[in-house]
Amino acid sequence: MLRDALSYAKEQGVRTCVGFEPAAIPEEIMRALPASAKRTIRSVVGDRGEDDVLDTSTEVAKEILRARLDDLLASYPLVDAIWLWQNEDAAWTTQHAGADTLPFDASYLKAAHDYVKQRAPGVQVVVSGWGAVHDLLDGLHAELPHDMPFSALNHNLGTSETDEVYGRLEGRSRWPIPWLEDDATLWEPQFHVERFRNDIERAHHFGADGMIGIHWRTRVIDHVASYFARALWEPGLKTSDFYRWYGEQLVGAEHGDAFAAQIEAIDRSHAWPGYLDEAHVNSPEWSHGHSNEALIAFKPLRTAPEVMDQFGGYADFLRDLAAKVPVEAAERLRYHGAQAEFARHYVSSQRAGIVIDRLVAAAASERRVLGEVEFKEVCRELERIYEAVRKGVEAFYAELSTTADLGVLASLSLKYVQRAMWQRCDAVRQVASDPDAVPLPDLASRQPV
Repeated sequence: MLRDALSYAKEQGVRTCVGFEPAAIPEEIMRALPASAKRTIRSVVGDRGEDDVLDTSTEVAKEILRARLDDLLASYPLVDAIWLWQNEDAAWTTQHAGADTLPFDASYLKAAHDYVKQRAPGVQVVVSGWGAVHDLLDGLHAELPHDMPFSALNHNLGTSETDEVYGRLEGRSRWPIPWLEDDATLWEPQFHVERFRNDIERAHHFGADGMIGIHWRTRVIDHVASYFARALWEPGLKTSDFYRWYGEQLVGAEHGDAFAAQIEAIDRSHAWPGYLDEAHVNSPEWSHGHSNEALIAFKPLRTAPEVMDQFGGYADFLRDLAAKVPVEAAERLRYHGAQAEFARHYVSSQRAGIVIDRLVAAAASERRVLGEVEFKEVCRELERIYEAVRKGVEAFYAELSTTADLGVLASLSLKYVQRAMWQRCDAVRQVASDPDAVPLPDLASRQPV
């Protein structure tokens, strides 16, 4: 199926690529390798401790590399580029003292380059990776042929700007990869045009000859993707000018300026924890917060109360404007409004969760039940979090329009609803003198589906 898709892309004039992580191989193969083909690293990812990994300096590793390249070229003969990625774990292990990363050395990458040049001269080999690979690009640039483009995701899931290392890669194609949305806040609306204006300006300044936007969802980031597509060909495109154009296209000249002013304001004040704030992203409080897919799905963060007011006011504006514009524009406004309305209630649930967790943790640490005053406060906050979660999810599903939205809804149901409501209810019952007196979540729908 992928081969057919790549063939279709070629027919349309699109250049295609397929990539893999050369130092990462399946556990089954690792176990079958001789000890001389492995080395041990200290890993902090997943609390695994020590791991055996492929020693890329060995003949076995080079044989595996050639076999993978042969298989890729045979499976996808029309591919234009092969991307060799630094293993994703490296982006996180480098943030911890005493940890090693999977190897990504120049000699191994050079071996891949030379082999592909021999087997398929028209195919490029691209050096790429997650944010941590930026720290290696200076050294790799000095050792690798200049016909190998360098590309990497921006650091920290979208909070970091285009890295200045791209300005030191003279004579080489370099393609920064900014995030069209924050990877760890995928339940929330995304307003990043101002951030992208800065990323694109830096990329131009550093001599990049291409950029690539990464994203998971679709319609919810259409305004960011639209700016990205235009600004790459219109250097210096201002956020305000873009939103005036976007507003006029969406709601017409009569309401375009008012809409542009509102969406630009929310874009510039978009204040989720970690938004262009690497210090916050690297703090324990932010780690695994929001919609982290594999670990803690709802860890309430201290989002400023004005964020709730900002998104709430924006949602109200969009709802009112939807009643004044043609039906096609009204549907899109309601869609954007539903995302903002969810954010309003999400922040409310965060704030209730913080109070509940604090009181429960105090009682548990002291091995006692909640006092009468504490119990009343916890029950009040439980009712508040139940209401916020219900209203937030109802607002979100009221305007579903894409399969990506259905994926987010499934995540909300399995993670947000479960962890924000039921997990806290169960935690309170553990420290309540009368567990049956703890209010239960009310999941009855308040809106027609």
